[in-house]
Amino acid sequence: MSFSLMLLVLAGCNNHSDAPGERTMADMVMFNGNIYTVDKEQPVASAVAIYQGKILYVGANDTAKAFIGDSTRVIDLQGKTMTPGFIEGHG
Repeated sequence: MSFSLMLLVLAGCNNHSDAPGERTMADMVMFNGNIYTVDKEQPVASAVAIYQGKILYVGANDTAKAFIGDSTRVIDLQGKTMTPGFIEGHG
C-alpha cells in the first residue's frame, strides 16, 4: 500500500474523550509523516489519530502515540506526505 499520497480530509479535528480524565484510543494512528492539514493555524503536522472514521487528533508524533491502544492500527508513514482530498470516481 503506497502512502506517498493519501487522500484524507483533515476536518473536524477534536480531542474526543469518553469521560473527563479518560482518553479515547484511536482505531488508526499514522505518524512520522509530512501531513498537510490545510489549517492556517497548523499547516503541517507529523501525526494523525482516527476514531470511528473521524479525526481525533492532528499534531506531534509523541502526542499521537498516546492514542494507541491494543487494537489500534499503527502506520509509520516513514516521512511520506499525506494530503487532504476527495476521492473522485472519474479520475
